[in-house]
Amino acid sequence: MKRWLFSLFSLFAVAPILNAGTALQAVQVLPAFYRDNVYRVSADNGTPNPPQWFFTVRSNSGGGGLHSVTVQDQEIISDKRSLDIRTLVTDPSPIDFARVRIDSDAAWNVAGQFCQQKGRKLGSASFVLQQKGVTSAPLWSVWCYDAAGNYIGLVTLLATSGDVISSE
Repeated sequence: MKRWLFSLFSLFAVAPILNAGTALQAVQVLPAFYRDNVYRVSADNGTPNPPQWFFTVRSNSGGGGLHSVTVQDQEIISDKRSLDIRTLVTDPSPIDFARVRIDSDAAWNVAGQFCQQKGRKLGSASFVLQQKGVTSAPLWSVWCYDAAGNYIGLVTLLATSGDVISSE
């Protein structure tokens, strides 16, 4: 019995920690009928890459409608109908990924600099990528936390250039 338990614990100790890669890597996992209709990309616990990326998308096939899609370890692990009221109420535009030059790992670096300016060290981040109008630039919002999970602040930057447009 002890030998079996030791083997079981050893298995968990060497099991790889799954992550979803960067946001743009996770977008590439989405089927083509979703890629042009992504309204929101989000993730928590990025260090810099999070365990999962969450997408709010509109389907061009199968009757359309909003879907929530989750990507983990470079594969879709969940795809279900969504009633994301926030997306319906704010009426955002699909994200124009051709304009996104700053991926989540670069947004992490900008957030790290923001934290250093506040005399703190970035331990993890929550990310949201959205575009609030067809001609608007896509924006990264990055909530910053220290290693203990204490909130440091929020930094918002252009996904087209990495320029910080607001911080708190």
